[in-house]
Amino acid sequence: MTWQKWYFQPGECYLLSEVVGALRDRLRSGTVINEKAKEARVDWMERNFPAEIVWLPFSTGYGASPFNGRCWRTIEGKPLIATDVADPVLKDHESD
Repeated sequence: MTWQKWYFQPGECYLLSEVVGALRDRLRSGTVINEKAKEARVDWMERNFPAEIVWLPFSTGYGASPFNGRCWRTIEGKPLIATDVADPVLKDHESD
C-alpha cells in the first residue's frame, strides 16, 4: 500500500472517534514505523482525550504527526498534553 498524506487540516475540529479510526487504519496499512509504540499511543489517546479535538501541528516530522498527542488541542485551544510534562506513553516504549 502506498503512503498517503493525512487529510487533517490545521485548526479544524475532529471527532476523536474519527481520528482514532484514521490512526488505526494507518497502523493496519503496514506503513508505520515503531508500530507498537504508536498503537499504544492511539489506545492512550482514545482513553484520555475528549470527544472533540483540534488538529494543530507545531513543526515538521513528528511535530506534524497525528500520532503525536501534542499536535492535538481541546476545542478551547488548550494542549491535551502539556509541553512541560513527560510524554505519558513514551516511557513504556522507549526501545520501540
